Amino acid sequence: MSVSPHDQPTPSTKPNAAQPELECRDVAMEFINSRGFAEQVLKDLNLRVSSGEILTLLGPSGCGKSTLLRILAGLLSPTKGDVLVQGQSFQQGGRTLKDRLSFVFQEPALLPWRTVWENVSLPLQLRRKQKTADAKESIEHWLAMVGLSPKDWSKKPGQLSGGMKMRASIARAMTTRPRILLMDEPFAALDDVLRSRLNDLLLKIVAEEKCTVVFVTHNITEAVYMSDSIAIMDQGKLSERLEIRFTEPRTKELRSSPDFSRYYATASASLFRNVTSDE
Repeated sequence: MSVSPHDQPTPSTKPNAAQPELECRDVAMEFINSRGFAEQVLKDLNLRVSSGEILTLLGPSGCGKSTLLRILAGLLSPTKGDVLVQGQSFQQGGRTLKDRLSFVFQEPALLPWRTVWENVSLPLQLRRKQKTADAKESIEHWLAMVGLSPKDWSKKPGQLSGGMKMRASIARAMTTRPRILLMDEPFAALDDVLRSRLNDLLLKIVAEEKCTVVFVTHNITEAVYMSDSIAIMDQGKLSERLEIRFTEPRTKELRSSPDFSRYYATASASLFRNVTSDE
C-alpha cells in the first residue's frame, strides 16, 4: 500500500527501472529460540527496490528490519521464499552477485590493529581485482570523499571519534563501487548534528554513484529526509509503504519546510497506526 500527503512537491527524477534492483518474494525466516521452539521473524514478506532508490526500513526493535537486511546481503538464507538481486538469486549469481553489494553495520567494525588506510583497503585486498595503482587511487578518493584528511589515514580506530569511525566504514564499503549499499542504523550512536552531516554525505555519494540503498533506522526525521520510499515494518511484515517526493538535491533547509512537516506527520501516523501495541 502506498500513501502520500496532500499537496506533494515536485517529484524526484530518480530512476525507476521496470526490473527491480532488489526483490523479496514471499520471504519468511524462522529461528530456534532458547526454549527450542521455532520463532518466526519474517512472514511472507514481499518487497521491491528500484535501481537508484533509497528505501528505508522503519519500525520498532525486534520487527525484523536487521534480519531482512542480512537476507538481502546474502548473509542469511531465508527459511522460505526468494531474494533476487538484479533478477538473479544468490545461488545463480554466486560470488559475482555478492560483490555488487556492500554492507555498513551499526558498529563501524574496524579492525583495531589496522590503520584507517589499511581498514579501508581491506575489501580490495580480499577481492584482488584491482591493480595496485588503481586500488590506491580508489582508496584515496573515498577517504577524501568522506572527509578524512591524510593526517587521519595512519591513525588506528582507537584514535578516532565515533563520527570518524563511521566515515571510515562508509569509505571501506564504497571502495569496491557497489551497485547496492545496505546500511543497518549506521548513524544511531551519533549526535543529531553529526547525524545530519552524514545524512548529507550519504545523499551526495548516492547522487554521484547512482547506487541503490536499503537503509534501516528508528529515526522518523532521518527516514523522511533520506528516503525515496519508507517501508513500515511490524512483527516481520511490511505493513505500509510511503513514497517520498522532494525536489533534488535535498538541502538542510528542507527539514524546516512545510512539505517536510507533512511527510513527517504522515510517516509518524503510519508507523504508530501499523505497529502493534506492546500493551
